[in-house]
Amino acid sequence: MALIKEVPAGSYVLHVDLQIKQQTQGEDPFAFDAECGVETSAGKVTPWNRVAVGEGQEGAMAYTRTVVLDTPGPLSLKCFAQGRSSDAAGKHVTFYHQSLTATRVGKLTVYPWPTGWPQAQ
Repeated sequence: MALIKEVPAGSYVLHVDLQIKQQTQGEDPFAFDAECGVETSAGKVTPWNRVAVGEGQEGAMAYTRTVVLDTPGPLSLKCFAQGRSSDAAGKHVTFYHQSLTATRVGKLTVYPWPTGWPQAQ
């Protein structure tokens, strides 16, 4: 998985980009859900993203998150896949072309959805 070993404390915009592929190797294709997210030494950056991949298909995932790190530490991309039926047990999914980018920003402002006043973070 993608890893940034040491990130200084501060506010960051994170961007994740990756591809997802079944490794059937003569097995029947299967449908599965893939979930990926970023973890810090303090825990998960939420929410994680999920994508549904149909039988014999490939998938892609790209998203942006924000995080404020109170202390320096690593950022790591974690992914897992879960088959949508018991037939998928023990079958393999590959996450490739993984990219995790952290861009430091001066300050993050959160706007509640769908409207509202900004809240400093």
